[in-house]
Amino acid sequence: MKPCKLRVLVITPWYPHPSRSTSGLFVREITSTVTSFARPVVLHPIVDSRSFYDISVVEDSFRVYRVNYGGIIAQKWFFLQKKINRDGLSFFEKIQRKMLSVILLQFLFHVIIVHSAFKIIKLEGKPHIIHAHVYKIAISVLFISKILGIPSVLTEHSTNFLSGDVPFLDRIFNLPLMKRLDRILPVSDFLGRRLEALDIPRNKLLVIPNVVDRRLFSTDFD
Repeated sequence: MKPCKLRVLVITPWYPHPSRSTSGLFVREITSTVTSFARPVVLHPIVDSRSFYDISVVEDSFRVYRVNYGGIIAQKWFFLQKKINRDGLSFFEKIQRKMLSVILLQFLFHVIIVHSAFKIIKLEGKPHIIHAHVYKIAISVLFISKILGIPSVLTEHSTNFLSGDVPFLDRIFNLPLMKRLDRILPVSDFLGRRLEALDIPRNKLLVIPNVVDRRLFSTDFD
């Protein structure tokens, strides 16, 4: 009898899709590297003003569940952003309205991730581990992993940490919860040091660089 492969639920807002074919290519490559010993299933949420909620399956070398969501809510959000910039509001009124609109869209984002994850789990079976990408989904990942009682790791790619341009709301909500995940996997030593400077415990950090296809790239210059 063949041993059961490790089931991995990959949750990522960055992944190639028809309108952005190069978005998150590195996420797909990282996921491809584990298929010899694991069975990854990808959940990829995308804001789409044309669809309130639509989930479709794409077959790669593994299964990708693409979730288009937002519909009229996304349309209203985009309209509100333009209206805020156009209206003669004071600086503080603009900040208040923008923060409210961002909070509402983020709430929808996390609800969609959690709902879709449990829908996928019913079809694919309970995963052994959650592998997330990018700090913005820390809230959802932590919630799902605690409900299921399984470990969670997060690969961090974001250059926001390098430039110090981490949005205020992310500093309040996502970073504290990110620290509670089992492991944080920065893709470079420099990024790891920046995360450590933001009080991510050193014992939770493990640097794993992005993968390189050695059939195309080589360090041998002779």
